[in-house]
Amino acid sequence: MPLPKPYGRTSYATMAEIHILQLIKGLDIGGVNGGAERFCMDLSRQLSHLGYKVTICAFFRMHTPAETEALQTLHSAGLEVIQLAEWRGNGELSSYRQALHGLEYYAQSHPVQIVHSHFQLGTLAALRLKRQRPGLIALRTVHNVQEWEQTPSGRLKAHIFTERVFPAWLDAEVGVSQAILEQLREHPAATLHPEKIHLIHNAIDLPKALPEIKPPKAESGGFIIGSVGRLAEQKGYRFLLAAMPEVLKAIPSCELHLAGEGEQKAELMSLAEQLGITSQVKFRGYLGNIPEFLSELDIFVSSSLWEGLPTTILEAIVAGVPVLATNIAGNRELIQDGLTGWLVQPADAHALACGIISAYQHPELRQHFAQEARAILPQFSIQTVSEQYAQLYRQLLAGEA
Repeated sequence: MPLPKPYGRTSYATMAEIHILQLIKGLDIGGVNGGAERFCMDLSRQLSHLGYKVTICAFFRMHTPAETEALQTLHSAGLEVIQLAEWRGNGELSSYRQALHGLEYYAQSHPVQIVHSHFQLGTLAALRLKRQRPGLIALRTVHNVQEWEQTPSGRLKAHIFTERVFPAWLDAEVGVSQAILEQLREHPAATLHPEKIHLIHNAIDLPKALPEIKPPKAESGGFIIGSVGRLAEQKGYRFLLAAMPEVLKAIPSCELHLAGEGEQKAELMSLAEQLGITSQVKFRGYLGNIPEFLSELDIFVSSSLWEGLPTTILEAIVAGVPVLATNIAGNRELIQDGLTGWLVQPADAHALACGIISAYQHPELRQHFAQEARAILPQFSIQTVSEQYAQLYRQLLAGEA
């Protein structure tokens, strides 16, 4: 079959003989896709700077403004991108089969040494390539503590693939947080191959100079809380919306701004209408300039029900915005309750409301927490993390990992 036309080519130097395929679901960042895909983009740019040849393989084309912007960014960086099939929704196997054939066609005509997957179906494809090409290195990065849908079929997939097939047949598995690392180590097949499990944190591209932390504005200026992410069940936005009536009783000038698209958008907008808070809730949709959005906020709220290591919290810390987050694995690795931010119980509208009101009532703490939270940033730099991946790749190629 004809290969989809690439959107640019990688410039490379000393490590050019090492060709890495990065597998992601798609480039609709903030819509169907999220933090894993954004991380892969940043990682690929840094690996390219280190001299590796990197190709980003997006399994599905989604035709959204976010995808167009991501393609332009990658093209400007000189990275090769291939898109393999049209997105027709979750569970559409014909699209996946088309993408799989396109990937195999590409791998047959290019001397790829490493296939690195960032999503489950990509990992299955990587293992298929590994069977076809002895010596090919296949690994995956696990970006979330919950990988499959919470249904009987999803639990069966986890039982077969996550707990047994992946640990046995991949060359390495990387967890982006301590919680994921511990989860990977508990899988039955992983107990036979503990050396395959690695911790490399999620990361972001840190600016050369951090923005100044703004002093809290006067109460007459209103109070804006906000969040960034897919409008999906994982993000717990229905609990955040349910918290707003209680928040508005204490802070009538409060507004909630949500940046992102997703499958729950209509449902969440309907919920806001039912709660009578539509004038105080702004669904901002896809935004290309997240730092600018964050600069508008008085506090960033992560209401997620589960996470891996959320880069949106890191971005808020960079922007100098104090963070209130749910007390879940992943969030706890970034925020220390009462020291660098606030942690509240997940799936609890009242706890969210109390946390937001407390943050509003203590402007001096907001500024203090925003400053203290920045101490963690160096370890979550994409430059640091890309060096760690480069070292892992070299070890795997040398048979040392």
